[in-house]
Amino acid sequence: MLNQIDDRVIEEYNSKRIGGGEYALSAIFVPMLIRGEARGVISIQNIERKNAFTDSDLRLLTTLASSMSVALEMRVFLKRHNVC
Repeated sequence: MLNQIDDRVIEEYNSKRIGGGEYALSAIFVPMLIRGEARGVISIQNIERKNAFTDSDLRLLTTLASSMSVALEMRVFLKRHNVC
């Protein structure tokens, strides 16, 4: 969780703006893990204020990422076995 994003953090993480928008002031990035391997990332960002997110937000996003990872793994399994 990055709740104090400033120019130093933007440079350290080599941040890019998507679509020419503003840099986020707060952000949470959570990996989507399948069998311990990162297969994607879910993030939420706030461009209006620092300290926008709490540990509860992080826990919620982590739970969502876990559920989505299970669904993705199931989809791959079903496709591999010609079930869908």
